Amino acid sequence: MELLPETSSDYALHYQSTTIGAGSSQIWQQFGFLLDEGNPYDLSGYTGLMFCARRDAAVPQGLDLRITEGDLAATDDQDHDTTGGIIPVEWTYIKIPFDPEWPSSALTGAKLIWFLGGNGVEYDIWIDNIYLYTE
Repeated sequence: MELLPETSSDYALHYQSTTIGAGSSQIWQQFGFLLDEGNPYDLSGYTGLMFCARRDAAVPQGLDLRITEGDLAATDDQDHDTTGGIIPVEWTYIKIPFDPEWPSSALTGAKLIWFLGGNGVEYDIWIDNIYLYTE
């Protein structure tokens, strides 16, 4: 699969933020998308999420992945996170496998996929060509 946007992309998500300042260590930066308009979606047949990404050279960042299940307005813990790692400077495909320790309901009832940044840090990344993958 050779779908890397070599130098740019007309449709990539560009996620850029600056530090918020004093007290920002408790503010997590994140973005995501609903699956099937917020209805439960079965991800159990997939190994994880794969996407093409790059970052600004001056701002090293990583991204983690979160799957939210159940009631999106609930305050109880229905989020399941896994570590993604540092985003490279050049366009690169990144695979983030779903965590095998998650309860099965995390994948059979998924409603939202989030990309999670750090707390209180700068971000300047691009994401494109997002796929669910199997191995």
